[in-house]
Formats: sequence, structure tokens, C-alpha cells
Amino acid sequence: MAEALPPEPRIIFINYRRTDAGWPADLLASSLEQAFGKERVFLDVRGIEAGEIFAAELEEKLHQAAVLIVLIGKGWLHAEDKYGRRRIDQPDDWVRHEIRFGLRHCRVIPVLIDDAELPDDREALPEDIAELLGRQRRWLRQASSEDDIEALTKELEKAGIQRSDNARGVIQSQDYHDPEVSNVAKRLEQLRLRGGTEFVARRELLQELDQLFNRKTFRFEALRECPEQRWADRLDSAYQTKQVLREWERNVRAVASDKYQTYVELLKEVGSYCMQMGALLFEPSVDYNRIKDHIGETSFKAQLPPEIRFPADSAKRPIIPDLINDAIERHRKRAVSRMDKLAKE
Repeated sequence: MAEALPPEPRIIFINYRRTDAGWPADLLASSLEQAFGKERVFLDVRGIEAGEIFAAELEEKLHQAAVLIVLIGKGWLHAEDKYGRRRIDQPDDWVRHEIRFGLRHCRVIPVLIDDAELPDDREALPEDIAELLGRQRRWLRQASSEDDIEALTKELEKAGIQRSDNARGVIQSQDYHDPEVSNVAKRLEQLRLRGGTEFVARRELLQELDQLFNRKTFRFEALRECPEQRWADRLDSAYQTKQVLREWERNVRAVASDKYQTYVELLKEVGSYCMQMGALLFEPSVDYNRIKDHIGETSFKAQLPPEIRFPADSAKRPIIPDLINDAIERHRKRAVSRMDKLAKE
């Protein structure tokens, strides 16, 4: 007799619209993957491989869902299709379909992003998903994202989702292709292990993080002065810097709470720098979800679209229009100013 295959693990299914909740979906998925394991969290752009049948894969994952998290931004209720009709009113709208299925078959948790709200009147939603309004809701606010995600994680544990055996209550660093970023990440992990505690001490932590900005990527080289061939390297390094900052966010809050708001602002500026650079220097713009798994890897450049070629001066430097340079440059300068403020004792 053939041996029975083990059942597929029950998963956390993240329901969202990219136009309404792109960054929260990415942030939440990454955090939940760390807590519960990558195989227990499903976000469509990550969980569906190229060539797979989209609808069939979504249906399969829906049937595996133990919890459906519905991310709701300010534009969630009134998002429209190309004809000006509310998307949530369309019977074949996938967001509506996933919620309808979840309400019948698993636990559903609405998560409101920043100052988004759900309507009070059931008639504001199609009848088949109006029950969503009666479900206990959670919040995901950019200014307190770590605390909000931790609260949601505990709620998921109560719902029966077990933490991964590999998940620890301490920060785990990864290897990075950029040697300067990698060295900072490794030194921080060594400091934590040497101290035998969950958190690195304030002074050492801030000094190490400051090293991420003591390089051309941020402090010493404006985009206008950057050779064309370095664009991809700069973008990759900026993404890696953002990941290290995100890894050590909880440590900053624990040992330098007076600087935490500045740190949140720093993360936002580095994120905006990456987004603007990817959108303005590449055609088509860089899709974070496609390059995410390649950040810090040698395969990063191969995932980028063709570069935009600007005219060059006599020194073979690109002549970058102010419209593009200034949009990126302001985030670089703001990030440096926030880091300088953090570094001051």
C-alpha cells in the first residue's frame, strides 16, 4: 500500500490590493515569515512562481488557509476599475472572492493601515462579504509597525499557528553581497552573541549602524556624480542598508527609545530613496517583489530592467536631468541627516 502523503500545512493568507497596501503587505509578509516560516505565509506575488496558473494556485492556497489577513488602506473601499466602477462590487474581483471564501472557511482578521477605516454600514459592502465588518480588527501603522506586527503575531499564535522551529526571539543577520553592509551585519551579530543578551548596547549599536552611511552610497556621492555603471550597485547597496536597518529596529527601540522616532524617519527615507531610484532610473521601473529575493546576492543585476541612458559629458559622466536627480537626492540628504542625528550622543 502506498504511503499517504502528509497534509499540506495550514497557512496565513494575506489578502490585499497592491495599489492600496503594497508596502504593508511586503513588510507584514517578511515579518510573519521570520516568525512562522516562509512556507506558512502566502502573499500572491511571492507565492506564485512564473508559469503557474494564477487562479488555480490562489484557489489551492485559499483552501490551505487557517487565517486570512485582510489589509485595508485608505483607498480599499473605493478602488476603481478602468471604467470607474468600484472593484469590490465586481463579482469576479479577487479581493472580494478571497474574503468571501475566508469568511466561510477560516478565521478572518481585518488589518487597518495607518488611519484607514472600515465603514459602519453593512450596505457599504457587497452582502457576501459584509460580515467582515463584525470581525475583530487589528492595525498596522508605519510609526509603530513593529509593535503592531508583534500583536498580530500573538493573535495568530492564539489561532493555532505555531512559530517556526528556526524562529528565535533574537535578531539573525544574513550574508550580503556588499562587503561593507555584510561587515556591519556580522559585527552586530558578534556583539550580540558576545554580550549574551538579546540586544546590543546603545553606543555600539549606533556606531555600527552609522558605518552603513560612511560610504559613497549615501554620504559622499550624489547621484549626479555617479558613473552610469554604478547605478545598479548603488540601488542594491541601498536595499541592503534598508534590510539591516529593519533587522535592528527592535534593538534601537529597546536601548535608544529617545532616538526611535528619528530611526523610523530614517527607515522611511532610505525606503523612499530605493523606490525613487528604482522608478526613475530604470525602464520599466524596478518591481520590488521580483528583485526582493536577489537583494544582496550576485544575481541582483540580472533581475533589473534595461537602464535608461543619459547623455554623457566629456568625462563620460551621465548628465542627469534635475527632475530625476533632485527627486532622488532629497531622500539621500534626509537619510544622512537622520543618521547624523542618531549618531550624536
